[in-house]
Amino acid sequence: MRRRVVFLVTALVIVGCAPTAPVPGAGPSVEPVAISPQVLGTLIEQHFGAAYALAGSDSGRLAVRPTEWMQGITATAYYRARPGIPERAVTVTFSPQPAGRIDCPPATCVERNGTYVRTPRTGTPDVVSPRETGLVQVQFDPTGWTEELLTRAVALAADPRIVPLTDAGLAETAAANSRWRTDDLDCSGAHAAGVVPLPAMSGSVEPPTPQSLAAVIASHIATGCVGGRTEDGLVEATAYLGTDTERISLAVTDQEPRCDQLDSCHTRDHIRIGWALDVEDGYPAMVRLVRRSTDGYWIVVEQHSLIAATEEHRFPIPLDSLLDLVKDQRIAPRVDAALNQAGDTLPLRWRLVPHTLE
Repeated sequence: MRRRVVFLVTALVIVGCAPTAPVPGAGPSVEPVAISPQVLGTLIEQHFGAAYALAGSDSGRLAVRPTEWMQGITATAYYRARPGIPERAVTVTFSPQPAGRIDCPPATCVERNGTYVRTPRTGTPDVVSPRETGLVQVQFDPTGWTEELLTRAVALAADPRIVPLTDAGLAETAAANSRWRTDDLDCSGAHAAGVVPLPAMSGSVEPPTPQSLAAVIASHIATGCVGGRTEDGLVEATAYLGTDTERISLAVTDQEPRCDQLDSCHTRDHIRIGWALDVEDGYPAMVRLVRRSTDGYWIVVEQHSLIAATEEHRFPIPLDSLLDLVKDQRIAPRVDAALNQAGDTLPLRWRLVPHTLE
Protein backbone atom coordinates (compact mmCIF):
# COMPACT_ATOMS: atom_id res chain seq x y z
CA MET A 1 0.00 0.00 0.00
CA ARG A 2 2.82 2.40 0.88
CA ARG A 3 4.48 1.74 -2.49
CA ARG A 4 1.27 2.69 -4.32
CA VAL A 5 1.04 5.97 -2.41
CA VAL A 6 4.69 6.82 -3.14
CA PHE A 7 4.18 6.04 -6.81
CA LEU A 8 1.03 8.17 -6.95
CA VAL A 9 2.74 11.15 -5.29
CA THR A 10 5.77 10.86 -7.57
CA ALA A 11 3.54 10.72 -10.62
CA LEU A 12 1.67 13.81 -9.53
CA VAL A 13 4.96 15.71 -8.99
CA ILE A 14 6.22 14.73 -12.44
CA VAL A 15 2.97 15.74 -14.06
CA GLY A 16 3.05 19.05 -12.20
CA CYS A 17 6.56 19.83 -13.55
CA ALA A 18 5.80 18.91 -17.13
CA PRO A 19 5.45 21.79 -19.61
CA THR A 20 1.90 22.78 -20.27
CA ALA A 21 0.43 23.11 -23.72
CA PRO A 22 0.86 26.58 -25.26
CA VAL A 23 -2.01 28.94 -24.74
CA PRO A 24 -3.17 30.63 -27.95
CA GLY A 25 -2.15 34.32 -27.97
CA ALA A 26 0.13 34.00 -24.91
CA GLY A 27 3.42 33.97 -26.84
CA PRO A 28 5.49 36.95 -28.11
CA SER A 29 3.41 39.42 -30.06
CA VAL A 30 3.69 39.21 -33.83
CA GLU A 31 1.16 41.92 -34.46
CA PRO A 32 2.37 44.78 -36.70
CA VAL A 33 3.52 47.90 -34.87
CA ALA A 34 3.59 51.56 -35.82
CA ILE A 35 6.53 52.46 -38.03
CA SER A 36 9.16 54.65 -36.36
CA PRO A 37 12.15 56.79 -37.37
CA GLN A 38 14.37 53.97 -36.08
CA VAL A 39 12.76 51.56 -38.53
CA LEU A 40 13.39 54.00 -41.39
CA GLY A 41 17.04 54.24 -40.31
CA THR A 42 17.42 50.47 -40.31
CA LEU A 43 15.88 50.25 -43.78
CA ILE A 44 18.34 52.85 -45.06
CA GLU A 45 21.19 50.68 -43.79
CA GLN A 46 19.72 47.59 -45.41
CA HIS A 47 19.80 49.35 -48.78
CA PHE A 48 22.98 51.45 -48.40
CA GLY A 49 25.07 49.59 -45.80
CA ALA A 50 25.92 50.33 -42.18
CA ALA A 51 26.13 54.04 -41.41
CA TYR A 52 28.44 55.90 -39.04
CA ALA A 53 25.39 57.30 -37.23
CA LEU A 54 21.60 57.43 -37.50
CA ALA A 55 19.20 60.10 -36.32
CA GLY A 56 15.60 61.03 -36.90
CA SER A 57 12.43 62.70 -35.82
CA ASP A 58 8.71 62.11 -35.42
CA SER A 59 8.01 65.58 -36.81
CA GLY A 60 9.47 65.52 -40.30
CA ARG A 61 8.05 67.44 -43.25
CA LEU A 62 7.82 66.20 -46.81
CA ALA A 63 7.53 68.55 -49.77
CA VAL A 64 5.01 67.69 -52.46
CA ARG A 65 5.59 70.11 -55.29
CA PRO A 66 4.53 72.65 -56.17
CA THR A 67 3.09 73.95 -52.88
CA GLU A 68 1.95 71.16 -50.58
CA TRP A 69 3.67 70.05 -47.35
CA MET A 70 2.94 66.77 -45.56
CA GLN A 71 3.78 65.83 -41.98
CA GLY A 72 5.59 62.57 -41.32
CA ILE A 73 8.53 60.81 -39.71
CA THR A 74 12.10 61.03 -40.92
CA ALA A 75 15.47 59.33 -40.50
CA THR A 76 18.95 60.22 -41.73
CA ALA A 77 21.93 57.90 -42.09
CA TYR A 78 25.34 59.59 -41.97
CA TYR A 79 28.19 58.01 -43.92
CA ARG A 80 31.70 59.34 -43.37
CA ALA A 81 34.12 59.84 -46.22
CA ARG A 82 36.36 57.09 -47.53
CA PRO A 83 39.50 57.58 -49.62
CA GLY A 84 38.31 59.14 -52.87
CA ILE A 85 34.63 58.93 -51.82
CA PRO A 86 32.99 61.92 -50.12
CA GLU A 87 30.83 61.75 -47.02
CA ARG A 88 27.09 61.46 -47.59
CA ALA A 89 23.81 61.63 -45.73
CA VAL A 90 20.73 59.70 -46.87
CA THR A 91 17.37 60.91 -45.56
CA VAL A 92 14.04 59.11 -45.78
CA THR A 93 10.74 60.76 -44.90
CA PHE A 94 7.44 58.90 -44.71
CA SER A 95 4.06 60.55 -44.44
CA PRO A 96 0.99 58.37 -43.87
CA GLN A 97 -1.26 61.16 -45.11
CA PRO A 98 -2.96 60.61 -48.47
CA ALA A 99 -0.77 62.10 -51.19
CA GLY A 100 -2.16 64.38 -53.84
CA ARG A 101 -0.98 64.63 -57.40
CA ILE A 102 2.79 64.23 -57.82
CA ASP A 103 4.28 67.08 -59.83
CA CYS A 104 6.50 65.39 -62.45
CA PRO A 105 7.30 67.63 -65.44
CA PRO A 106 9.10 65.67 -68.18
CA ALA A 107 12.05 68.06 -68.26
CA THR A 108 13.01 67.43 -64.63
CA CYS A 109 11.28 64.20 -63.62
CA VAL A 110 11.18 60.59 -64.76
CA GLU A 111 9.12 57.65 -63.54
CA ARG A 112 11.21 54.66 -62.54
CA ASN A 113 9.82 51.39 -61.18
CA GLY A 114 6.77 53.10 -59.76
CA THR A 115 8.73 55.94 -58.21
CA TYR A 116 9.43 59.48 -59.40
CA VAL A 117 13.01 60.69 -59.74
CA ARG A 118 12.86 64.48 -59.57
CA THR A 119 15.80 66.75 -60.42
CA PRO A 120 14.42 70.31 -60.29
CA ARG A 121 16.44 73.25 -61.55
CA THR A 122 16.10 74.79 -58.09
CA GLY A 123 15.65 72.88 -54.87
CA THR A 124 16.79 69.46 -53.73
CA PRO A 125 16.56 66.41 -56.01
CA ASP A 126 14.65 63.47 -54.57
CA VAL A 127 13.01 60.13 -55.23
CA VAL A 128 9.35 59.85 -54.19
CA SER A 129 7.10 56.81 -54.04
CA PRO A 130 3.34 57.35 -53.72
CA ARG A 131 1.53 54.80 -51.55
CA GLU A 132 -2.09 53.98 -50.87
CA THR A 133 -1.35 55.14 -47.34
CA GLY A 134 0.99 58.04 -47.95
CA LEU A 135 4.24 59.00 -49.60
CA VAL A 136 7.94 58.10 -49.23
CA GLN A 137 10.75 60.53 -50.09
CA VAL A 138 14.49 59.82 -50.33
CA GLN A 139 17.08 62.61 -50.49
CA PHE A 140 20.88 62.85 -50.52
CA ASP A 141 23.29 65.40 -49.10
CA PRO A 142 25.32 66.34 -51.05
CA THR A 143 22.72 66.14 -53.78
CA GLY A 144 24.77 64.51 -56.55
CA TRP A 145 24.18 60.80 -57.08
CA THR A 146 25.68 58.05 -59.16
CA GLU A 147 23.64 55.44 -61.01
CA GLU A 148 24.36 52.97 -58.20
CA LEU A 149 23.13 55.40 -55.54
CA LEU A 150 20.05 56.19 -57.60
CA THR A 151 19.23 52.49 -58.00
CA ARG A 152 19.50 52.01 -54.24
CA ALA A 153 17.39 55.12 -53.60
CA VAL A 154 14.63 53.89 -55.91
CA ALA A 155 14.61 50.50 -54.18
CA LEU A 156 14.46 52.17 -50.76
CA ALA A 157 11.64 54.51 -51.76
CA ALA A 158 9.66 51.54 -53.08
CA ASP A 159 10.38 49.29 -50.07
CA PRO A 160 6.99 47.73 -49.16
CA ARG A 161 7.89 47.72 -45.46
CA ILE A 162 7.53 51.50 -45.27
CA VAL A 163 3.88 51.54 -44.25
CA PRO A 164 2.03 52.87 -41.19
CA LEU A 165 2.10 49.44 -39.51
CA THR A 166 5.26 47.43 -40.04
CA ASP A 167 6.85 44.17 -38.90
CA ALA A 168 7.33 43.90 -35.12
CA GLY A 169 10.62 42.02 -35.52
CA LEU A 170 12.01 44.77 -37.73
CA ALA A 171 10.95 47.38 -35.17
CA GLU A 172 12.64 45.42 -32.38
CA THR A 173 15.88 45.18 -34.36
CA ALA A 174 15.74 48.89 -35.17
CA ALA A 175 15.19 49.86 -31.53
CA ALA A 176 18.38 48.00 -30.56
CA ASN A 177 20.56 49.66 -33.24
CA SER A 178 23.60 51.05 -31.41
CA ARG A 179 24.23 53.63 -34.15
CA TRP A 180 21.01 55.49 -33.39
CA ARG A 181 21.72 58.93 -31.90
CA THR A 182 19.47 61.21 -29.86
CA ASP A 183 21.95 64.05 -29.25
CA ASP A 184 22.34 67.20 -31.37
CA LEU A 185 25.18 65.66 -33.46
CA ASP A 186 27.38 68.65 -32.65
CA CYS A 187 30.18 69.23 -30.12
CA SER A 188 27.97 69.37 -27.04
CA GLY A 189 29.68 67.76 -24.07
CA ALA A 190 33.06 67.32 -25.81
CA HIS A 191 36.19 68.03 -23.77
CA ALA A 192 39.80 68.30 -24.90
CA ALA A 193 42.06 65.70 -23.30
CA GLY A 194 45.46 66.41 -24.85
CA VAL A 195 47.01 65.70 -28.21
CA VAL A 196 46.48 62.32 -29.87
CA PRO A 197 49.64 60.57 -31.16
CA LEU A 198 49.65 59.22 -34.69
CA PRO A 199 50.60 55.63 -35.57
CA ALA A 200 53.62 54.59 -37.61
CA MET A 201 53.13 55.07 -41.32
CA SER A 202 52.52 52.02 -43.53
CA GLY A 203 54.10 53.20 -46.77
CA SER A 204 50.88 52.77 -48.77
CA VAL A 205 49.28 56.01 -49.99
CA GLU A 206 45.73 56.99 -50.94
CA PRO A 207 43.57 60.13 -51.12
CA PRO A 208 43.06 61.82 -47.75
CA THR A 209 39.77 61.89 -45.89
CA PRO A 210 38.55 64.61 -43.52
CA GLN A 211 39.14 62.08 -40.74
CA SER A 212 42.85 61.76 -41.58
CA LEU A 213 43.29 65.54 -41.59
CA ALA A 214 41.45 65.71 -38.27
CA ALA A 215 43.91 63.17 -36.88
CA VAL A 216 46.82 65.38 -37.95
CA ILE A 217 45.27 68.43 -36.27
CA ALA A 218 44.68 66.41 -33.09
CA SER A 219 48.32 65.32 -33.06
CA HIS A 220 49.37 68.99 -32.86
CA ILE A 221 46.54 70.71 -30.96
CA ALA A 222 44.35 69.46 -28.10
CA THR A 223 40.68 69.33 -29.05
CA GLY A 224 37.65 67.32 -28.04
CA CYS A 225 35.56 67.60 -31.18
CA VAL A 226 36.33 67.47 -34.89
CA GLY A 227 34.43 67.37 -38.16
CA GLY A 228 35.04 67.71 -41.86
CA ARG A 229 33.78 67.94 -45.40
CA THR A 230 34.70 66.95 -48.94
CA GLU A 231 34.03 68.92 -52.11
CA ASP A 232 35.42 68.88 -55.63
CA GLY A 233 39.12 69.62 -55.24
CA LEU A 234 38.87 70.05 -51.46
CA VAL A 235 39.25 67.87 -48.37
CA GLU A 236 38.95 69.72 -45.07
CA ALA A 237 38.85 68.95 -41.36
CA THR A 238 37.92 71.30 -38.53
CA ALA A 239 38.83 71.08 -34.85
CA TYR A 240 36.58 72.95 -32.43
CA LEU A 241 38.02 74.63 -29.37
CA GLY A 242 34.95 74.95 -27.20
CA THR A 243 32.58 76.91 -29.44
CA ASP A 244 31.76 77.27 -33.13
CA THR A 245 33.65 80.55 -33.36
CA GLU A 246 36.84 79.06 -31.87
CA ARG A 247 38.13 76.57 -34.40
CA ILE A 248 41.07 75.48 -36.55
CA SER A 249 40.73 73.99 -40.01
CA LEU A 250 43.19 72.06 -42.15
CA ALA A 251 42.55 71.58 -45.87
CA VAL A 252 44.09 70.13 -49.00
CA THR A 253 42.76 72.04 -52.00
CA ASP A 254 43.46 72.58 -55.69
CA GLN A 255 42.33 76.22 -55.46
CA GLU A 256 45.02 78.68 -54.42
CA PRO A 257 43.76 80.86 -51.54
CA ARG A 258 44.01 84.55 -52.39
CA CYS A 259 45.04 87.49 -50.27
CA ASP A 260 42.92 90.19 -51.87
CA GLN A 261 40.11 89.82 -49.32
CA LEU A 262 42.42 89.79 -46.30
CA ASP A 263 43.80 92.75 -44.38
CA SER A 264 47.41 91.76 -45.00
CA CYS A 265 49.65 88.94 -46.20
CA HIS A 266 53.34 88.16 -45.85
CA THR A 267 55.64 85.17 -46.39
CA ARG A 268 57.67 83.42 -43.70
CA ASP A 269 59.78 80.34 -44.43
CA HIS A 270 57.89 79.72 -47.70
CA ILE A 271 54.58 79.88 -45.83
CA ARG A 272 52.14 82.62 -46.82
CA ILE A 273 50.43 84.10 -43.76
CA GLY A 274 47.33 86.24 -44.09
CA TRP A 275 45.21 88.08 -41.54
CA ALA A 276 41.54 89.10 -41.44
CA LEU A 277 41.36 91.22 -38.30
CA ASP A 278 39.10 94.13 -39.20
CA VAL A 279 35.82 92.24 -38.85
CA GLU A 280 32.32 93.21 -37.76
CA ASP A 281 31.25 92.78 -34.15
CA GLY A 282 30.20 89.21 -33.46
CA TYR A 283 32.35 87.78 -36.25
CA PRO A 284 35.59 85.89 -35.55
CA ALA A 285 38.95 87.15 -36.73
CA MET A 286 41.01 84.80 -38.88
CA VAL A 287 44.63 83.94 -39.58
CA ARG A 288 45.45 81.79 -42.62
CA LEU A 289 48.64 79.88 -43.43
CA VAL A 290 49.23 78.46 -46.91
CA ARG A 291 51.91 76.02 -48.11
CA ARG A 292 52.36 75.02 -51.74
CA SER A 293 52.19 71.24 -52.07
CA THR A 294 52.75 68.92 -55.01
CA ASP A 295 50.67 68.47 -58.16
CA GLY A 296 49.13 71.94 -57.98
CA TYR A 297 47.66 71.57 -54.49
CA TRP A 298 47.84 73.82 -51.44
CA ILE A 299 47.84 72.98 -47.75
CA VAL A 300 45.77 75.54 -45.85
CA VAL A 301 45.47 76.09 -42.11
CA GLU A 302 43.00 78.64 -40.72
CA GLN A 303 42.26 79.69 -37.17
CA HIS A 304 39.01 81.53 -36.47
CA SER A 305 38.56 83.21 -33.11
CA LEU A 306 36.16 85.63 -31.49
CA ILE A 307 38.53 86.20 -28.56
CA ALA A 308 41.71 86.89 -30.52
CA ALA A 309 43.69 89.98 -29.54
CA THR A 310 43.55 91.43 -33.03
CA GLU A 311 45.63 94.54 -32.35
CA GLU A 312 48.48 92.27 -31.28
CA HIS A 313 47.88 89.62 -33.96
CA ARG A 314 47.53 87.13 -31.10
CA PHE A 315 45.21 84.13 -31.30
CA PRO A 316 44.42 81.44 -28.71
CA ILE A 317 46.60 78.92 -30.57
CA PRO A 318 50.02 80.55 -31.14
CA LEU A 319 51.25 81.18 -34.66
CA ASP A 320 54.23 78.86 -34.14
CA SER A 321 51.85 75.96 -33.47
CA LEU A 322 49.98 76.73 -36.68
CA LEU A 323 53.28 76.84 -38.57
CA ASP A 324 54.19 73.39 -37.24
CA LEU A 325 50.81 72.11 -38.41
CA VAL A 326 50.92 73.54 -41.93
CA LYS A 327 54.50 72.26 -42.39
CA ASP A 328 53.62 68.69 -41.38
CA GLN A 329 54.80 66.65 -44.37
CA ARG A 330 52.24 63.93 -43.72
CA ILE A 331 49.65 66.30 -45.22
CA ALA A 332 49.56 65.98 -49.00
CA PRO A 333 47.19 65.27 -51.91
CA ARG A 334 47.86 61.59 -51.13
CA VAL A 335 48.46 60.45 -47.57
CA ASP A 336 49.61 57.29 -45.88
CA ALA A 337 46.83 54.74 -45.52
CA ALA A 338 47.63 54.46 -41.81
CA LEU A 339 46.68 58.11 -41.44
CA ASN A 340 43.21 57.48 -42.87
CA GLN A 341 42.81 54.51 -40.56
CA ALA A 342 43.88 56.61 -37.57
CA GLY A 343 41.27 59.19 -38.51
CA ASP A 344 38.53 56.56 -38.62
CA THR A 345 39.36 55.46 -35.06
CA LEU A 346 40.16 58.89 -33.64
CA PRO A 347 38.99 58.94 -29.98
CA LEU A 348 37.26 62.30 -30.37
CA ARG A 349 33.69 63.36 -30.93
CA TRP A 350 32.91 63.64 -34.66
CA ARG A 351 30.64 66.53 -35.49
CA LEU A 352 28.01 65.64 -38.09
CA VAL A 353 26.25 69.00 -38.42
CA PRO A 354 28.03 72.07 -39.85
CA HIS A 355 29.19 74.87 -37.62
CA THR A 356 27.21 78.07 -37.31
CA LEU A 357 27.82 80.32 -40.29
CA GLU A 358 29.14 83.76 -39.55
